[in-house]
Amino acid sequence: MINQSTHLRLSYSGQANKPINLLRMKHLTTAFACFVIINLASCSYKTEGPETKNIKFYSYVWDEIINKGNTKLFDSAFTKDVSYDNVTTHLDGLDDFKKYYLPFVTSFSNRDFRVLEIYGQGEKVIKRWAFTGTHTAEFAGIPATNKKITVEGVTIARIVNGKIAEERDYMDDLGFLTQLGVIPPAGK
Repeated sequence: MINQSTHLRLSYSGQANKPINLLRMKHLTTAFACFVIINLASCSYKTEGPETKNIKFYSYVWDEIINKGNTKLFDSAFTKDVSYDNVTTHLDGLDDFKKYYLPFVTSFSNRDFRVLEIYGQGEKVIKRWAFTGTHTAEFAGIPATNKKITVEGVTIARIVNGKIAEERDYMDDLGFLTQLGVIPPAGK
């Protein structure tokens, strides 16, 4: 067994047979091992990138607005010149954007907006979603029907400087209007 006072004579850096304390070597080796482990751990730690932040932000905004009815969030989460497009509608500006979306909150009770899939790349966020609700108040001139509707769609959004600047929405309008009773089911 080697005791703490044991020395080893090594040759290094041109200085032959200089004594090195084994206990000191053990401490240096332990310190070096800790240094390596910490550096390896910090290399594997990934910071949250902009795509992940945009996905979390975008999901949060629509959960708050549709599911919780927090329509005040429109003013802080969207740019003043937000642009909206779907197959039949083009809107420019926050006021028109709010007028378009508010009836989804005020005309339907038991709202459930779910993100089924969501992806981000750069400023873009793409989500596939489902909306369910009971039509309990006038919606776009359609009197309350008390019918439960479910509609799915896809939205492509652009987020700039932490605010939603653009949305392109594609949803099943025909299925939505059929469920409300505005359009008769196919074949009837």
